[in-house]
Amino acid sequence: MIILAQIADKMLTITQLWLYGLIPGLGLAAMGFVVRRFSIAAFAIGAVASTILSYDAFAEAFIESALGPPLSNEMGSVWVFHSVVSSLSPAILTGVVLLWQRIRGADQRKAHNKKIQRTAKVAAPEL
Repeated sequence: MIILAQIADKMLTITQLWLYGLIPGLGLAAMGFVVRRFSIAAFAIGAVASTILSYDAFAEAFIESALGPPLSNEMGSVWVFHSVVSSLSPAILTGVVLLWQRIRGADQRKAHNKKIQRTAKVAAPEL
């Protein structure tokens, strides 16, 4: 049990796991929200960051044979779940912003096209 107690002291808490996933995700999502053209790049960066963070969390819990079983024994499956899921938050947040920007852009294009059609009908000379 002494070895297990030493593992928990050095591991992040669930709150810290979520903060380390949400802070870069919120930063990228805010930039993608403000600058419409950056939303695609923000999603790409968020997806790469999520992939790296998720692989690190997965490897820490399941691949490393010396650390994996004692870690899941002491920290529990809830901690392992949160470590993997919280690392996906940059991709989820930037994906939501990208989707919102696409929907908003489509609505703006529809409104602009309707305005052009109305203007064309009024300005068209009758023959």
